[in-house]
Amino acid sequence: MKRIFIVALVMILSFGCFDSKPDNVEITINIKFPQGENCKLYLAELFEVTLFDSNQKKAAVETFTCTDTTDTLSLFVEKDNYYFTVALKDSNNNKKSYGSGTVDATTADTEVDVNMVEYAGGITFNWNSSDCDDYDIELIKFTLLNEGEKVSTNIWGKETELSEFELSCRAELFEVVNIPSGKYSATINAYRTENSDVSRITYTVPEFKIVTGVDSPLDINDYKKVNVSDLVINWNFDSRSITSCSEVDVSTVAASLISTNLTKTVEQSCEDNFNPIWIYDIPEGSYDLLLQGLSNSETALFEGTAQIDIETGSIGKDALTQEIFIKEK
Repeated sequence: MKRIFIVALVMILSFGCFDSKPDNVEITINIKFPQGENCKLYLAELFEVTLFDSNQKKAAVETFTCTDTTDTLSLFVEKDNYYFTVALKDSNNNKKSYGSGTVDATTADTEVDVNMVEYAGGITFNWNSSDCDDYDIELIKFTLLNEGEKVSTNIWGKETELSEFELSCRAELFEVVNIPSGKYSATINAYRTENSDVSRITYTVPEFKIVTGVDSPLDINDYKKVNVSDLVINWNFDSRSITSCSEVDVSTVAASLISTNLTKTVEQSCEDNFNPIWIYDIPEGSYDLLLQGLSNSETALFEGTAQIDIETGSIGKDALTQEIFIKEK
């Protein structure tokens, strides 16, 4: 058995160097081909190992030479949980075989087996990582259909149905591999938090063709539709002589958007710097805005109102703004 060691690999993000530091551990990846096969049988030149961090964001790529006896790859990493892929490539950078999995390297040296299968092609969904901050998105859910039927494939070493499949926005890409040729379509929804039930952005990808053995990149930003808007409420007391919440016994500020079909209420502590109040994921419509300054007993001591028409498309850094003053009741 021949081992290939990474002597020095500079990783992006927080991984540091793959040398043997006291807080590093060794991951050993055991390559498992079908009985009687090895990498040379595929006329391949190298293994390409890609590591992904806990957000499933690509963190490092390293290559290893394919020989008749190469069946184990070893590397030093900082302690963490990792996702990984192993691609066997020829001299033209074509993928010939592929495997993936996860590995817990949080405490000590560890080994993991990866089953390599013939590469059949796939799709790589890409999006702008800046959207995560710009549009305040944490979670993306993927649904992939093949001529109307839900698709299942191997994701990180497990057979997985791609129906509302959850992925961190910060992953920046999602590889769906080893799926048969055919006509596919996709619906991708982006959410502000993992607890959100309203999709901020929907990417509806119309039918497209996948060809056997070909990697097909797909930029989902070409299919983006913003479904809601956010509202930033800048507020203050009507009397500028009031400079402190405590001097008027206001402990909480509550903002309510009210329409015939929906009421959204957000409360926050009353601070002397009068922090803006954010209301997220607002559907299109006409709303009454009610802003109240509440006492510790939740009695409304101050109040202000406004009428607002919300159109979709203004989220995150592009949020709508409204200024309002509250008067003593």
